[in-house]
Amino acid sequence: METAIFPALAAILFHVLGFGMSRPLLALVALSFILTGCASLDDTDRYFLQSFQVPKPIYTKMVHRKPLSFDDITGLVQTGVPGSYIVDYLRTTKTHVRPSAAELASLRQLGASEHLIHYLSAPPEKPRRHIEPWWYEASHR
Repeated sequence: METAIFPALAAILFHVLGFGMSRPLLALVALSFILTGCASLDDTDRYFLQSFQVPKPIYTKMVHRKPLSFDDITGLVQTGVPGSYIVDYLRTTKTHVRPSAAELASLRQLGASEHLIHYLSAPPEKPRRHIEPWWYEASHR
């Protein structure tokens, strides 16, 4: 659904350029379209969460791609949302929750997947170091 925004954005930009709109205003219009397309979950994810009857406060956070707390994650596990989906959401929102051993044990008791337990117990992922390609000249640094 979000991919439909880009052709519409291109058409609007083409139309706007024909009227000689200033570049800063044009950039603002383009940025607003791009950000609104990425700000929330798509329909498939919404229906998926609704099928598990995720509690309204957690659902609202997820629709707006807000970080989740440990209690939110516990609520998702209780409703039966798969651990792989929760991990994917935590990664995309860059949410770092570091529960205690007792909290991990309670999640395990609720039926959380080992994938989710491992993700929550692992240290945060370090950003990868950028390595310049061999053809990139030292003069560009």
